[in-house]
Amino acid sequence: MKVKSVAKYKFSYTLFMNWLHTNYIQYQSNSINDLPLSMVTEELLIEFRQYLLRLASKGVYSKHTVSDRFYDIRYLLSNLFKLGWLSKDITLDVSGIPYEKYLYRDLPTDAELQNFYQTILRHSDQPILELAAFGLMLLLGLRIHEVASIRYEDLNIENKTISVFGKNEKSVLLPLPEPLQKYFQSLMASRSRNDYVFGDNIQAIIRELRARYRLYSFVAGWNYPGGPHLLRHAFISRLSERSDCPPQLLMYLARHDRPENTARYVHRSPHQLTDAVNKINY
Repeated sequence: MKVKSVAKYKFSYTLFMNWLHTNYIQYQSNSINDLPLSMVTEELLIEFRQYLLRLASKGVYSKHTVSDRFYDIRYLLSNLFKLGWLSKDITLDVSGIPYEKYLYRDLPTDAELQNFYQTILRHSDQPILELAAFGLMLLLGLRIHEVASIRYEDLNIENKTISVFGKNEKSVLLPLPEPLQKYFQSLMASRSRNDYVFGDNIQAIIRELRARYRLYSFVAGWNYPGGPHLLRHAFISRLSERSDCPPQLLMYLARHDRPENTARYVHRSPHQLTDAVNKINY
């Protein structure tokens, strides 16, 4: 598990344990590091939810933060039930803490995307390598750190698949689009002894890809805020427009645990919205 993920979960668990230890007498005889979670009930979980909402209303934490903290605790207790350490799944009837996550953003058109990749082809010193890297972001929606972490062993050209170890610490097998198959075939034919496709120093690769993105988007005449993550937004948003990609499939390809996370990446222009409501006939 990544250091960032460990710190996030540690914060959530510490917050929950301190709350239990401070407010309930049945937990005060135990050390903070030795609380019997088997005693946690659905009522206690609901009270913890209310406690977090009070913290948000007082401005101690944002709604986003308390939503994530509560999700972490629900996820912990649900998994403890699945492992057989709890006799009942007390999370089933306890809803999460919603908050407004959606922020509309303009996305490049198909012509602008093609121009971006043509810019790479014209100006890159390593066009195949960079077309593969940025292609993974647009054609499969990979995050920049996921791209930098791809190893040759993750690729199966024969089966046309790629294994991606993602943000949620899970490995997912994805189909490899045809353009990417060609790029990786070429890279594998001339591969060095490096395990990683794009270089051994992951942080250096991330910095280089960000710098290259800024250069190519400028040359291509883009005026979109943000960095390479825009390509992931384009991937998910474009897929969502397809009638043969239902929400469940979209969520799987986006590699999200929650549908509301996928919804944040679905953007519709004012023209598309006007078009949609004008199709309603009654």
